[in-house]
Order: sequence, then C-alpha cells, then structure tokens
Amino acid sequence: MSAQPVGYTITFTISAPAVVSKKNNYRWLKFGTRMKVTPSAKVVASERDIASAARLAIARNGGRSTMPFDGQDTIRIDYQHDIDNDMLHVRVTKIGLLPERTPSGRVKGGKKLGTKRDCHGMLETIADALQGVAYPNDNQLDAGSWERLR
Repeated sequence: MSAQPVGYTITFTISAPAVVSKKNNYRWLKFGTRMKVTPSAKVVASERDIASAARLAIARNGGRSTMPFDGQDTIRIDYQHDIDNDMLHVRVTKIGLLPERTPSGRVKGGKKLGTKRDCHGMLETIADALQGVAYPNDNQLDAGSWERLR
C-alpha cells in the first residue's frame, strides 16, 4: 500500500497544443512482411510531455522520482482545457484502495467482480455513438465524467 493518504493530490499545467488525441493519430510500420499500428510521433511526444510535467509536480511535492501512488491505490484524474490560454490543467488524486483479491477472484451475487472494462475508453465510445443521435457533433461536449462503482 502506498504511503500517501486518501486525498493526496498532484497537479500540473502544460501547454494544450502538446496534447494530441490517440484516437486518430497512429501510423503503420512495416516489419519485414508484417504491418504494425503504432502511435504517431505526435502522440508519443504528447505523452512524454505530460509525463515530464507530472514528474516535476511529484518532485515539487517532495516525491523525488518515486511514484506517489502504487498498484493498490484507486485514483481520480480531472483535467480542464483552458481554451483562452490554451493550457491543460491536470489533477490526480488518491480516492481509495482497490478491494482485496481472493485466489479465485471476488464474487458478488454470482458475478465475478473486477476492472476488466476500459472505463476511460468507454466515455469516448459513448460520445461517438451519441454523435448524430443526441447531438450533431461530439466537439460540442464541454464536460463529462465517468466512475467505476465497486
């Protein structure tokens, strides 16, 4: 278990043009006769910039180079894109601990519990599915949220 208490937060801000969506930014690479899809150079650079900003925020909080959260912590990520200043504000907060696992997996009401679903990916799928059904264009979305109930 990490040493950080519930509520521990790191925050940082980066220039928004550095952030590129993975959704449509990929490239095909040829390895002999095989083709492989990989993230574009812009996506890789974007992820590197975000990780660097997070590392600086962790160091500011006295964490040096160690991750403040471990594999048993549940976390919340909040971000805001400030369009006027074209900046991205990111906040990562510890909100609890993952439930203990039993050797056979946790079962509740005959259903196996777990974190198999990609909840952050589901939000994008739902937004895309509602485009043209509930609203004309998903670039109209200015806020959203998701949560995994355990």
